Amino acid sequence: MPANYCYRLYMASAFISWIVTAGSAALLFLSMTFANALSLAHLNSNVTPSGSQGTSTTIGRSVETSTVAGGTGPSLQATTTGSPSPSDTIDRATSLVNVDQWIPLTQVATSTFQIRDGSVYAGGKSILNADPTSFLVSYANTGDILDFAKDKNHVFDIEGNIYNGIDSGSFSVLNLHSSWNYAKDKNHAYWFTWQDWGIIKDADPGSFTIDKKTLPFAKDASHVFYGGHALAQSDQETFALILGSEAFAKDKNQVYFYGNYPFVSIVQGADPNTFGLYKANSRYGKDKTNVFCDFSILSGADVTSFQLQPNDWRAKDNYNTYAGCSPYNGKP
Repeated sequence: MPANYCYRLYMASAFISWIVTAGSAALLFLSMTFANALSLAHLNSNVTPSGSQGTSTTIGRSVETSTVAGGTGPSLQATTTGSPSPSDTIDRATSLVNVDQWIPLTQVATSTFQIRDGSVYAGGKSILNADPTSFLVSYANTGDILDFAKDKNHVFDIEGNIYNGIDSGSFSVLNLHSSWNYAKDKNHAYWFTWQDWGIIKDADPGSFTIDKKTLPFAKDASHVFYGGHALAQSDQETFALILGSEAFAKDKNQVYFYGNYPFVSIVQGADPNTFGLYKANSRYGKDKTNVFCDFSILSGADVTSFQLQPNDWRAKDNYNTYAGCSPYNGKP
């Protein structure tokens, strides 16, 4: 058989194989999409939110050893300190607030939790000590199944691990999809990120609350909180985010910079009554006396002639040019 003919036969065979593979992948994608659509339709038609109807709540996580999903595994032990891992950029427009809705697992189809043979499963593994008759999953009015579940005895994460020490009867979720998320029960308020959580020291769970307009901060009757810490000398009544910024906030006492997650800093020397930004989402701000970059006075900057350059991270005044928070000597 001629070599050229064999090569053509080989190429034709390879092309047919590619067509079959691509077609199988397309059918798999369509079947998964259809299954998800059916699951969401079932969810929206069968949901009857139940559970605690009191004030809202939220939580976080840190791992220690315990018997849990499928025999042995991590349980979630609260911490009062610690540095959470980096998370997504803060976006208050997509943050979910007031999400404390709970649905019996027997009434909803989810890909995360299932009841089989009288046991509750998470990700295909049996959750030890979970009670299927009282097992609830958290639900948002967007149609999303959230990262929490609970029964009459415990609160669980999405993998079926137990949040130790949390009161399931009064536990509720305050918000999700922010750099800091919050929850509470009758005893404590909690912070959580995608992999850590802890008790918020000095927080009053009875008055602890969040507002979409001031996320990622939370408040109680006496404090403003950022994650697990209260802001020193903050005033909860006048605290607000600075319009057009995702890095600055202020109250009647001081200005705060929170653009260096997970830390928040007081902008030293800033007058909260006159402080504002040069441009929306800029790292440069000013008050009646000084120019600021992030949480510090921009050394040598002239507040009357200071202006941003088109690329936003450079600026100039009558005496210097600036790149970020550093001046370059010489008249611009």
